[in-house]
Amino acid sequence: MNKSLMYVTISAALVAGSTAFAAGLDPHTMLSTFTVENLMSTAAALQYQAEPLQDSEGHKAIGIIASNGVKMIAQPTACQQPNQGQCYGLSIFGIFNDSNGTKPPVEALNYFNAYRSFTKAYSDTDNVYLSRYEIADFGIPMGNVASNMTNYAAVAETFIKFLTSGGTGVSYTPVPDTHIMTNAFGGGKAPTTLDIEKPSFKLTPAQHGYINQIKP
Repeated sequence: MNKSLMYVTISAALVAGSTAFAAGLDPHTMLSTFTVENLMSTAAALQYQAEPLQDSEGHKAIGIIASNGVKMIAQPTACQQPNQGQCYGLSIFGIFNDSNGTKPPVEALNYFNAYRSFTKAYSDTDNVYLSRYEIADFGIPMGNVASNMTNYAAVAETFIKFLTSGGTGVSYTPVPDTHIMTNAFGGGKAPTTLDIEKPSFKLTPAQHGYINQIKP
């Protein structure tokens, strides 16, 4: 394992099991479904900045800025009632954008995915995404939701460093696949790209402040 991936693994592991809750809130409180309200309460318990969001198609979510500056969207999904009622799924995702319009090659994202099972990285024609999905089919403690947020923030921070680390990881500047495979990854075949469903929530122009801007 190279040093950049070792850093990703260690730093994320340090977060697990050490999520700090605000005084007076019980992390063992069970959530039967995911709602904008209980996600806001969870983010507040972590003392993260958060606000309710709604996109142009009416999808509801919350925008979160973690203590390390990572920006993420948390959206209730798998809803059994209209207007996002009785939602048993939670999509946590971040958008990563380079103002120059460059994106890492698929092999780079696949390589990151091979070492980080907690999240999945993928891209489309405009942006790079890092996502996490959680379910509450039979309920979930608020503390577990909080741990998802804190661990996501830790992995996303290392994801940014992974994308911009140059000689110790993957350059954000597109380069030939042969260079990526031999110089940055140490050889070997990259895993197959996973078929990942993109989040339904689409940021409006006024919400673009929740995009993580990458600086090569």
